[in-house]
Amino acid sequence: MIDREQGGWIQEVDADNQPSEVVYPGKADLYHAWQSTLTPLLPLSPSFATAARDLF
Repeated sequence: MIDREQGGWIQEVDADNQPSEVVYPGKADLYHAWQSTLTPLLPLSPSFATAARDLF
């Protein structure tokens, strides 16, 4: 779900589709934001992990 108040994504929801923090407390989406901005800059092969390793 999109977090329209704080930006980003709501990581998990409960049975009533309300935000939940059972597994991921707070804003734990930095990894996905970093990956989504970095991915278009990397070659398609051999893999994301290999391309990211070779980038640095």
